[in-house]
Amino acid sequence: MPAPLEGLLVTLAKRPYVFGFLACYLIAALRHLGPRRTLALTVIGYLVAWSSEASSIRTGFPYGLYRYLVGPGGIDPREPLVLGVPLFDSISYVFLAYASYAVALLVLDADPHGPARRSAGVALAAAALFCAIDTIVDPVALRGERWFLGRIYDYPGGGAHFGVPWTNYAGWLLVGFLIIFLFQRADARLGAPPARAPRGGPWPGALLYLAVVAMNVGIAFRIGEPGIGLASLATALPIAALLAARALGPPRPGGPEPPRTKTDAAV
Repeated sequence: MPAPLEGLLVTLAKRPYVFGFLACYLIAALRHLGPRRTLALTVIGYLVAWSSEASSIRTGFPYGLYRYLVGPGGIDPREPLVLGVPLFDSISYVFLAYASYAVALLVLDADPHGPARRSAGVALAAAALFCAIDTIVDPVALRGERWFLGRIYDYPGGGAHFGVPWTNYAGWLLVGFLIIFLFQRADARLGAPPARAPRGGPWPGALLYLAVVAMNVGIAFRIGEPGIGLASLATALPIAALLAARALGPPRPGGPEPPRTKTDAAV
């Protein structure tokens, strides 16, 4: 078997959750954004994420200095790395960026198909949500040897937030803003979607955000880290409450519609 194909199959076998979330992202984004915008977000998100990681493991910018660990108990040597960055890791930025963008549209009640989706406010809110979800994901991932992830990276200098340095979150804020800002510019250049283009809303993306949160909170408690679990809940519950209020409240003119129930569909 060719080495690249073997490496991809090894990654699929070891990281099925990454590709499961990626599949959910593609389904949600294709319905919400259409194929051209989904492709644009995927390419932009991957390239920005990979560039930021390749820089940080060498220079410490933008996340602070960290290193990937290849070998027993960590990244399988057969898994594909792109100049030192695991393929699967940069992929995760793409679906987390989209999920954060979807939540931002809902929290700000911005029309997902109107000009407000390209506003600076949406980009800033999405970046903050992107950073927030990493405060939940990163402390759990850093303890990957205690669950099925494996010990894939570490911060040689440690960090104040459950072993994660604050510079990491500053980097996520910056990178999240850059991904969404560049996507907004690409969205504008693509013009109006065809009349028969998909016109779904951001709710599936928001559910993806909550699913990633739920998985990591559950793992935190499962591996005996209640402090991480409680801190993560303190971050996630206000976001979930805002989404619940948005789902249960009356739709505003021009804003995204809440999920439809079976009763709604029958009317």
